Amino acid sequence: MGWGRMLLLGNVGQQLDIQDTQQYQESLRNCLNTAIGALNKNQSVDEEQGLQIERLQKENIELKLYVTGLVHLLVSKNIIADAEMSHMVSMVDESGQEDHRA
Repeated sequence: MGWGRMLLLGNVGQQLDIQDTQQYQESLRNCLNTAIGALNKNQSVDEEQGLQIERLQKENIELKLYVTGLVHLLVSKNIIADAEMSHMVSMVDESGQEDHRA
């Protein structure tokens, strides 16, 4: 490649240099396209996971509202005593805190 090829082979040497350069450029282009494709795929996965997390957070809030309503109904109908419910909530809170510490 370069002057040596041109001096020895003349125009043929130049054509070989041009072909080598074109192949190198094509190789770089393929590497770049592969890297861009990987980035786009990762970004797509991140967006999908973000949407899933958002849906789960909304569902979690709805479930908490339903449980709260159910608890109030049970207490208001004297199906379960307020003290019993408070005790159960405390137990659940304590086990949840232990899970976070582990």
